[in-house]
Order: sequence, then structure tokens, then C-alpha cells
Amino acid sequence: MMRTFLFSLIMICAISITTAQSLEEVLPEQVGLEAGKLKKADSIIQAAIYKKQIPGAVLAVVRHGKMAYLKAYGNKQVYPTVVPMDVNTVFDMASCTKPMATAISTMIL
Repeated sequence: MMRTFLFSLIMICAISITTAQSLEEVLPEQVGLEAGKLKKADSIIQAAIYKKQIPGAVLAVVRHGKMAYLKAYGNKQVYPTVVPMDVNTVFDMASCTKPMATAISTMIL
């Protein structure tokens, strides 16, 4: 469940980045976020990659219309060759209706 939610959240952020207008990039502290807590998200994503639960991810944190954190992890392709993930990776959303609807509904609530 947590893995599905995390994947959905990452996908929403990635889609937002690719379709949205460009955002001003600021330090997390400038919008009231703690860099230490973002590092905790880093370790969770890195652990999922290490356990081979996901090949890679992109994390984007936007607050008050400003990009506070943007980072790519792992690989976007592992077969037949390994291709590293980058922040401009476009994700395929096939078969993601349930996780997307659940994530959006949760955020609305």
C-alpha cells in the first residue's frame, strides 16, 4: 500500500513537472520546509531501489508555487541496458487508474 501510494505521488509530481509552467526554484527553508525531513524521503526512496521494489523515481516538492526540492533516483530503464533516471523523465501511466484516483482522493480529503 505504501509503495503504491509513494509511486502514485511520484508519478503525479512528475506529470505536473512535465506539463506545468516552469517554477521558481528555492531552498526548502525559504518555503517553510525542513531539509532534514526531505532527506528522510531520500532514504525511503533509496531503500525501495535497494530492495528492488522500484527501479527509480523522481521526487518533486512544490510549496506556495515554488519548487523546493527536485531529485532523480535510480534508473528509468534496466533492460536491455541500464539508463539512469533524470528529472525530465516522462512516465507511462498505463494501468495506474486505481493508484492515481486513490492518491488524488486522499489529497483532496
